[in-house]
Amino acid sequence: MILYDSGKWIEPITRYQGTVWPAIRWKCILTSIYVCSTYSIASQYEMNFGSEGRTILFGTMSFLLIFRANQAYSRYWYGRTIVSHLFSDLREVVLLTIVFLRGGASASTNLLVSLGGRRPLQLDDAFDQKAREVRVDTVRLIVALAVSLCLHTRICLDGYCFGSISPELRWRIDWDRLRLRQLLTEEEFRMVDKSVGFGEEEEEEPRKVLRILVDQFKGSMGQQGPQEPPADWEDTPIRYEIGARPYSVIVFYMRELFSTVKHQDLSLPWGLKERMAVEMTDLLGKIEHGIQHVDMIITTPVPLPYAHLCKVLLLIFCVSLPCTLDYTLGWFANTVIPSAVATALLGVDAIATELENPFGDDANDLDLLELISLLENEALDMLTLSGDFEARRRFCWRRLPEFVRSGSYKTIKKMLAFVDVVAPEIVTPEVDPNSFGVPDVAGSSEDEESVVASLGSSLDLT
Repeated sequence: MILYDSGKWIEPITRYQGTVWPAIRWKCILTSIYVCSTYSIASQYEMNFGSEGRTILFGTMSFLLIFRANQAYSRYWYGRTIVSHLFSDLREVVLLTIVFLRGGASASTNLLVSLGGRRPLQLDDAFDQKAREVRVDTVRLIVALAVSLCLHTRICLDGYCFGSISPELRWRIDWDRLRLRQLLTEEEFRMVDKSVGFGEEEEEEPRKVLRILVDQFKGSMGQQGPQEPPADWEDTPIRYEIGARPYSVIVFYMRELFSTVKHQDLSLPWGLKERMAVEMTDLLGKIEHGIQHVDMIITTPVPLPYAHLCKVLLLIFCVSLPCTLDYTLGWFANTVIPSAVATALLGVDAIATELENPFGDDANDLDLLELISLLENEALDMLTLSGDFEARRRFCWRRLPEFVRSGSYKTIKKMLAFVDVVAPEIVTPEVDPNSFGVPDVAGSSEDEESVVASLGSSLDLT
């Protein structure tokens, strides 16, 4: 998604990337050449190709295309609303898990006693350790669910509807797989990767997949590594028969986690109470419902009869432009004006096509990378606020390559990884280790002390 200052004139006019011009430039050039050629012939022989001058076709085309563009914008805004609710629910799952799991002596003390700028008391017992594992699993599974949503929006249309994906799309999907591999255990990743639908690769061991993906993106093309797929890559076939999708598998693991916490050791104070489990499962249901709506927007284009009618009438209009000309009115009225009208209609059609599917990697698609990055940072901040620095230290940061960072309108330089399954760093600093401002470990001792001090000075956690 491209942000711009709508109050300025020059900036939107001078833009090229993200506008309709890449989609319609050749159509406009051919239409202009066609109109100029017919005007030259008409003026040379002093004859008109038609006698009506004006037709109702222009008004009909304007109505149909503007109506389609309005419907496409409604779909775009509906997709933005769904994504906002979806990430809000993901954030709420992490928050409620931290709040509802009381843990043992250490967690209870941190909840009842103000930090006051001091290091929280470390009185961990068995209850705290069990609650910590649940918090860690919740954070990594929720972030993995957000990443799987991004993966699904990329593969959904081309892969699951048409059965193959381009090398460029495969390159980005492989990066999402690498992110998932650094958040999930080997067994979890095996099941999730199997549901992606890459055929033979689904049988490979998770450790082998991790090594392949790391070698694929590390490369030797500069410090940032390769930014595009190899030239010998071809389209990748995808199994698009009905089956579980990656996000469905992760939601299953989430439900299994909450069910285990609810039914295990009910007499102990650290577990998830029955009344609290209901709210957690309801949130997971809302998340699944939101992802299904995203899938519906991607896989349900404008009905073919309507799209066919718009395209056919637009083609007839462009072909019949010479019949509406009057050579006695001069070159401006017979070349510039018809070309501008054709550009307007072609542009409105291109805008509708662009907005009908607001998910993917196009310039005007919704920025899921920024939302995922925000979720990662908020999840770690929630662990900090709970005083569970041991859980926070179970996560670390990894740098993002340039081709991933360029997909967001904000400067995103890092991604979250689970320490137990993290891969070696792929992207190296361009100048020095601190050039990215990204600590390798999310919960290092220095970072922990600074966070506690800042919380104690800015918040009153009573």
